[in-house]
Amino acid sequence: MDVRGAGRRAADPGGGERAGFAVTLLNHAVFDDPGNERSRRQLAGLYTRLGRAVENAVWRNFYLTAARELLHGVAPHATASLGPDMYLALTVGQIVDSMAVRVDGPRAWSLRILLDWHVEGTYWHLRLVNGLLTWTSDDRPAPDAALTMTMTRPQLLRLLAGEGTDGIAMTGDRSLLTRLLGVLEAPRQDFPIVTP
Repeated sequence: MDVRGAGRRAADPGGGERAGFAVTLLNHAVFDDPGNERSRRQLAGLYTRLGRAVENAVWRNFYLTAARELLHGVAPHATASLGPDMYLALTVGQIVDSMAVRVDGPRAWSLRILLDWHVEGTYWHLRLVNGLLTWTSDDRPAPDAALTMTMTRPQLLRLLAGEGTDGIAMTGDRSLLTRLLGVLEAPRQDFPIVTP
């Protein structure tokens, strides 16, 4: 079940199927012709109605954000970039995952980068192969790592913030770090939620 389906039932128990059908039809109309203002206004009206009727805050936020986007265009989303406090709360694995979704796959396709981050007693084995960044971790270095970087969590966060490698011990091919960081796209704050 998608979020819109669940919200329809919560917002309109008696006519949820009709509202759901209307949302589906109008959504197809908007995707077929994004410039059709009538379809956009009607879909925005349905999303506004659903957003005002639903009790779940996540669904309400989705519906009202969708309505705003349809009426006023894409607005920057505050969640598109994380502040320093949020990064401090993330595990190293979560930090690598946040990097993985930013890899420009076509640009990274031909790269094969095997590196280790040794962060406070744990080895994080990063692998960029076929445009995909993955990781594993354990307490031993990987024998095939072409670069090993030993650092603290604050040093890692400074590195990823673009503040350089001061104090980070590096063994191996330092150019791999530059190549890895070079295929990461900057997070977008203006991504569409419901429009093409």
